[in-house]
Amino acid sequence: MEKKVVIELTEQQANDLDLYLFASSDYRSREQQACEELTLELNEDGTPKYKNMASNAKFWKDMNSQMKKICEIVNRARFRHE
Repeated sequence: MEKKVVIELTEQQANDLDLYLFASSDYRSREQQACEELTLELNEDGTPKYKNMASNAKFWKDMNSQMKKICEIVNRARFRHE
C-alpha cells in the first residue's frame, strides 16, 4: 500500500482543484485517444510510425485513472466538511 500524505486546502482551494480536475478531464481524454490512434499508424515496413505513442497512451490512461481517483477523494473530503 502506498504511503498516504495529508494535504490541507481551504474550501476554496478544494473547490478550485475539483473544478480544474473536472475541466481538464476532456483534455486528458483527448490526449489518450490521440495517442491510441497514433499507435495504429505504421511505416511501410510494418513498424510503428510513432514509437513512443504506446507508452504515451498508457501514461494518459494511467493519468486519467489517477485524476479520477483524486477528484473522488477531494469530493469526499469536501462533502464530509459541509
